[in-house]
Amino acid sequence: MTNKKGMTLVEVLVYIVLAGFLLAPVIMLMQNSSVTMARDAVNSGMKMSGREILNIIYDDLKNTGYKLKPDFTVDSAAFYLTDKAAFHTADSTCKAQALAANPPKPDGYCDSVIFDFDGSSFNYANKIGGGNNASSPNKPYFDSLRVKMGKLSSTGAWVGVDTIWYHVRGNDQRLTRDISGISGTRTDVLAKNVKSLKFRYSADLDEWVDAPDAVQEKASIQYIKAIVVLMDPKKLSPVNNQVITVIDDPDSTVSVTLPDTGKFLYERFEIVVPIPNNGLLP
Repeated sequence: MTNKKGMTLVEVLVYIVLAGFLLAPVIMLMQNSSVTMARDAVNSGMKMSGREILNIIYDDLKNTGYKLKPDFTVDSAAFYLTDKAAFHTADSTCKAQALAANPPKPDGYCDSVIFDFDGSSFNYANKIGGGNNASSPNKPYFDSLRVKMGKLSSTGAWVGVDTIWYHVRGNDQRLTRDISGISGTRTDVLAKNVKSLKFRYSADLDEWVDAPDAVQEKASIQYIKAIVVLMDPKKLSPVNNQVITVIDDPDSTVSVTLPDTGKFLYERFEIVVPIPNNGLLP
């Protein structure tokens, strides 16, 4: 009730309190909706970024492995040989022995000589199980991988060899793709705020290994699995202390535990790439 002079101070305070009660849910709803929209936008952006990264890795890795020249020979520069001179000596000796044998050995008899050397087209650095990660299990895992690719021109002529190196560097944890070789030298930053870069290897898609140390095992690898975990620095996650499992192998317990309490968002991406003829002569 008002008098001729207007509302009293008490009435104004009552109306303000009532308005506050009525508007509080609306304000909270608008705030939550705003955060949800921002989180959805970030998630969508991270998914797009992750898919683009996997597409680039896929294109690079699927083109590694033995590439034949037009004369059906191979270029040893396209492979990681621990001792090229020793390999060629062993190969020549084997072929000479094969010809001198009675009866002569069949064609392809000396192909196995490649297994005495590193005949694969990739070179890796495995970080899982290393000293830093063993003593600090909350640290993210940053593998690196180099692949060699023999390049042909549009007419099928042999051009040369490129080496591509995937690794994570910098305080902002940049996923970097370095190219060197016949295509020149270039560095591409594919993503920032990368929490994990992991590569695994398999000969048959049945058993996966993190470190194919033996030359024979490494040369027989026909599949590489790339795993990338991205983080967004905005504090939009509804929960704290997320745990991201890097390796989804049921026999493995390896995971990245993220101790950040800032509610950052994370996304994990994975792809399997076939690399035919990695260490086996066509």
